[in-house]
Amino acid sequence: MLGAPSFAEGLAGSYLAGRQASLDGRLDASVQYFSKVVAQDSANIMALEQLILAQGALGRFEQALPAAQAFTNQGANGQWANLVVIANAAKSQNYSALSRLLQEQRGIGHPLIDDLIEAWSLALQRILVGLGGLPWQM
Repeated sequence: MLGAPSFAEGLAGSYLAGRQASLDGRLDASVQYFSKVVAQDSANIMALEQLILAQGALGRFEQALPAAQAFTNQGANGQWANLVVIANAAKSQNYSALSRLLQEQRGIGHPLIDDLIEAWSLALQRILVGLGGLPWQM
């Protein structure tokens, strides 16, 4: 005799499985479970944040960017989402975006680090304007 469908088969099951995978240190599995939740419910702030955390912990900042943008586009503000957006802006050498993020109080959350990133981005913007490019790229 077949029982009723398991509650674990729905979004809640994937979310809970993702949380357990994170707690167990199985971050690849966590990414899979939270990706499933976000694919079915892109407005799920908690699942987006957990997906960002798992991908960030794995060093997958480029893959975490869509989730981080979806997270912040909903008005949420979190250190990991901000870190992902900042890392991607730095990697793409978008120093004006870096400065803007920090001026909007969307930094990593530590005043010293945020100030250093902002100073670095402002200095690099000035170098780009003054020299027409970064010295190590010429």
